[in-house]
Amino acid sequence: MMIHCSLKPDDTAADQTASIQQAIDHVHEQGGGIVAIPPGRWTSGTVYLRSKVELHLERGAELRATAEEDLFPVLCATPYGNLPGVIRALVVADRVHDIAITGAGVLHGNGDSELWGDDVLKEENNFRPALLFMRDCRQILLRDIRLHYSAFWTCHLLRCEDVLIDAIDLRTHHRRINTDGIDPDGCRNVRIRGCTIDSTDDAICLKSTEGDVCEDIIVSDCVLTSRCCALKIGTEGVGTIRRVLMHHCLIRGSTMGVALYQKDGSTYEDISVVDCTMVCNDHFPVFIDVTPRDYRSPTVGRIRRVLLADLRVFGPGRCYLRGHPDSPLSQITMRGLRWLVSGPEEWATAQAPTGARRVNLDPERIDDAQKPYHLLITHAQDCRIQDVFIDEERSEGVGDRGAVWARSCQAVSVAVDHRLRSSPTGQWLAQVDCTDSSFNFVEREACDQSHALSHDT
Repeated sequence: MMIHCSLKPDDTAADQTASIQQAIDHVHEQGGGIVAIPPGRWTSGTVYLRSKVELHLERGAELRATAEEDLFPVLCATPYGNLPGVIRALVVADRVHDIAITGAGVLHGNGDSELWGDDVLKEENNFRPALLFMRDCRQILLRDIRLHYSAFWTCHLLRCEDVLIDAIDLRTHHRRINTDGIDPDGCRNVRIRGCTIDSTDDAICLKSTEGDVCEDIIVSDCVLTSRCCALKIGTEGVGTIRRVLMHHCLIRGSTMGVALYQKDGSTYEDISVVDCTMVCNDHFPVFIDVTPRDYRSPTVGRIRRVLLADLRVFGPGRCYLRGHPDSPLSQITMRGLRWLVSGPEEWATAQAPTGARRVNLDPERIDDAQKPYHLLITHAQDCRIQDVFIDEERSEGVGDRGAVWARSCQAVSVAVDHRLRSSPTGQWLAQVDCTDSSFNFVEREACDQSHALSHDT
């Protein structure tokens, strides 16, 4: 069945919520089908998808969120006290199945103006609806659609199953906060492929805000840009997050590439990032961390069985793998890593990222971020890092770092090939309190002379 919205497109921002909702409801009552939005601008408040309904935006169609707050009912509170405090959304799917949003048209969140601050916003800016909010749904398809300028998380999937997000274009305004791209939250069997995501906040962020297992997530063939992190796991990880694969993706112009933040006492396991290119500008394009959210009443989680393989990283930053004294990182494997260092680091300002504002860090915990080494490993066990090539040869002003800093490691094996433009300012390896570990290092000068060093503990 094909139904077109009956109202004529109107650029004067007239409310067309009712006509769109009536079309969706009618198709659902007839057993399912397609509601097509023809070319033109359609301004609306919240509309609800029903089971077995496909919302199809034709090329040239724009479904835009109205500025009328009364047309966006409150759905639930935002997790962890995030602003704006409540969740509203332009398109909502709640406990439905076999739904789709397709077409070459645009879902526009009306968040295409500047909004910036340290979570201290003017009262009138607390109304910031998401673009898509889907809760307890199954069999979801998002294909070809443009998801543009959400005022909050763009696509929040809460406890959804069997999701395919294919070839969408997602973008947010660069001067907005809390504008994540795609957030699978306690979801199962999610496929994100062939998408272009340019977001101010995290591009893809896996969560478990309510303790539900988040598992079997695949991200492939995507182009990701983020002012925060391209692929982030956590920080909200109350439940287990496992069996995640990201492969054959391009991360460009991002602050961080891949970050795992374990703060809420659960387990992250069987995470793989394979055959990806990352162009990142922050201190730590690759960051894995176990740090309780509140040190005064800590719930310590764990991260284990992580594979980082065949990665190409460009930027001035480094790699930081940091476990917890009570929960070391376990079975972290890195191989085939090629890191082209683009310039010197600012050691004095480096610090381990927290991943969220709502944390209370232990002031006594050691942060090794200012150690002048490329690969920082602390509180880790049974880890294998091999075939890692750090190339500083083409970078002006580099030679500012050694290769490996290791502290409180057990049964860790590291093999690094380091090409220098000039002699390093310090030693290639520093290790403290490491047992049953081996560190092998090949130093190559620009003239291709090389010598190998090794150190066992």
